[in-house]
Amino acid sequence: MKYSKRQGNGPSGVISVSQPASCPSVNASAKTTETTGPNGSLFFLTCGISDTDQYNGGWSPPTIRFDQLVVNADFSSVQAVSSSVFRPCAPFYDIFRNASADIGVPSVLLAAFAMQESRCNPYATGAGGSAGLLQLSPDKCTNSNCYDPWANIYIGARYLKSLLDADPNIVQAVGNWNGWYKGMTFANVRSALDWNCYAQQNLDYLQQYFNGWLQDIDAYGRLEDGGRLGFFFNLDECDSGGSSGSSRNTPIPWTVYLYGLLLFLL
Repeated sequence: MKYSKRQGNGPSGVISVSQPASCPSVNASAKTTETTGPNGSLFFLTCGISDTDQYNGGWSPPTIRFDQLVVNADFSSVQAVSSSVFRPCAPFYDIFRNASADIGVPSVLLAAFAMQESRCNPYATGAGGSAGLLQLSPDKCTNSNCYDPWANIYIGARYLKSLLDADPNIVQAVGNWNGWYKGMTFANVRSALDWNCYAQQNLDYLQQYFNGWLQDIDAYGRLEDGGRLGFFFNLDECDSGGSSGSSRNTPIPWTVYLYGLLLFLL
């Protein structure tokens, strides 16, 4: 699957997909808002999850292929990336591009995970021990240094490829990355509060990923009207910093940018 910037396969630059009878309306909009955007509404993407009926239903991911997605982020060159919301990923552009070509997953999807998980910080460490740019879980790093950008991106690319090979539904794959599973209820997510607040799945993850990063919008920033992408904000209670990623981030050292510059010049 190659990267391509697309304005949408439906009218007015929004996604056009079949709506399962059991799911809320697709309700896509060309402009991203707190709860919708070009790839459909948060409630459509989180079909089956309800904070008012916490124990019943469960996540039933609508079926969307990568080639049906609306992608307004431009990850076609290091220059484009450097002037976009993906700027922190620019030092690693060649690694994303090479992993995409070698393994067969779009580089923009990998970079969106990196922004969602760590803001493209290779030194980020999650509360559960997840490591690096893509916040890979410890079981994926037993034979590799997941703080090394090359290893992290290639391992992540292979994992994403395995998810899509098993089921080409990109919504399900992105949810799986954050620990979502079919039938997951609101109560299932909240049960993690008993032992580790950060172990909760981020219930706004799909909105932030599909209608935030893939649209060249900072999913953890503020929209024009001052609102934030999401509805549940269930990670806000984990610390006073709010839902700003699944990892505890540290500033990116200048040496990382130097490393990326050397890769680009080579």
